[in-house]
Amino acid sequence: MVLRIIPVWTYSKHKWVRTDERAGVTDNTVKWKDKDILCIPSKNELGVESYWYEKDGIYRLFDFSASHLCRRQLKVMEIKWN
Repeated sequence: MVLRIIPVWTYSKHKWVRTDERAGVTDNTVKWKDKDILCIPSKNELGVESYWYEKDGIYRLFDFSASHLCRRQLKVMEIKWN
């Protein structure tokens, strides 16, 4: 698994926050902050390589795409989660 800097989107209380973090992915497991997190792929919804998980009402979306996600794509996930 190759780790690289990617956008990590956090969605909580109807607000998005982006940070650039070091992460890698193999199958549906994302390695992030020294943890292996089983995630749900969102390529069908967003059209690009991305994965998400939810814990305690906070959603994290890992963007492994070359083009990176736009606001319209984030809105798709927001609607899905709400």
